[in-house]
Amino acid sequence: MDGKSKKALSVLGDIVVVIIILAAVAVTVMAFSSRESGIPKLFGHSFMSVQSESMSGTFEKGDMIIVEDCNVDTLQKGEVITFWKYSGDTRFLNTHRIIERIETKFDIYDTVVITYRTQGDNNEEADADILATRDIVGRWTEQKVSKLGTILDFLGSKSGFLICVVVPIAIVFLFQLYRFISI
Repeated sequence: MDGKSKKALSVLGDIVVVIIILAAVAVTVMAFSSRESGIPKLFGHSFMSVQSESMSGTFEKGDMIIVEDCNVDTLQKGEVITFWKYSGDTRFLNTHRIIERIETKFDIYDTVVITYRTQGDNNEEADADILATRDIVGRWTEQKVSKLGTILDFLGSKSGFLICVVVPIAIVFLFQLYRFISI
């Protein structure tokens, strides 16, 4: 291998290392940010995979949607929000459209409690539960990437983590070890 080829290969290797390190930093930031809410965030935004057809027409199962932090007291009818839904001892995320904002005034405490009624765009009926503001995770930014949610689901699996995170880091480590030994 001539000098130019070695130099080009070295630069390419350095670029790959930098990309992997940046990706690892982004994943680390998202992991630490998920401690409080249980949802990974990057600069106030969460990247979520659509798991059902309840919002079909707006976004589809397998799409990735971007949800942003928001002031839950200012949400209005028509906005699409992500929230925690409970079924027995299990909780899961759901994303539906607000169809009604309910303001209940309590004169005794001189306060107003805001709740919301939601419905999936592809559902015939409204969700059974009234939604408390404490369960709202964020508002959909109206940004989606078709089918990228399927890839996010794979990356979140054990085999996806192994293939896409552990193996590349091991390769980078071995490559750097080889470069160190050869010097």
